[in-house]
Amino acid sequence: MGRILSGALVRNSFYEFEIQIGIVRRRRRVCSRSGKDAAKRCLGGMAALHRRHIGILLPGHVCTVDARIVGFCFGARETGEIEVVAVLPGFENRGIGRELLDRTSKELAKHGHTRLFLGCSPDPASRSYGFYRRLGWRSTGTFDQYGDEILEIFVEPYSLR
Repeated sequence: MGRILSGALVRNSFYEFEIQIGIVRRRRRVCSRSGKDAAKRCLGGMAALHRRHIGILLPGHVCTVDARIVGFCFGARETGEIEVVAVLPGFENRGIGRELLDRTSKELAKHGHTRLFLGCSPDPASRSYGFYRRLGWRSTGTFDQYGDEILEIFVEPYSLR
């Protein structure tokens, strides 16, 4: 069944992936086949950029519309860090980023994480500053080596119920 995201029906358009440097493995099909090849090509390139995650699995989700990748979100299985949330500008404000972040957060909860964290621009003028805070993420008062503010959120433990 499709899901209405701010007036646009996005049907069968989310994939769940797990990336490891240079390797993309489709774990479970959660969307149509139409965007599978495009998603693998994009994620293969993205995996090559994540050199700091050699050997670390990054579960996450990709959103495609008409076989075109329009957004993705990945987190680190071992730490519970949300590594990246990205949505193409033409697809912002449709709920795609929120949905991707929610799905990836649930995936990390399945791996035992109840506290998730991420680095975000400390500039209130940046889009990400308001985006995460509206979704309940709170500042830890600390910053990473890149000058990004560390935000955290606590999630319900995953249950098979």
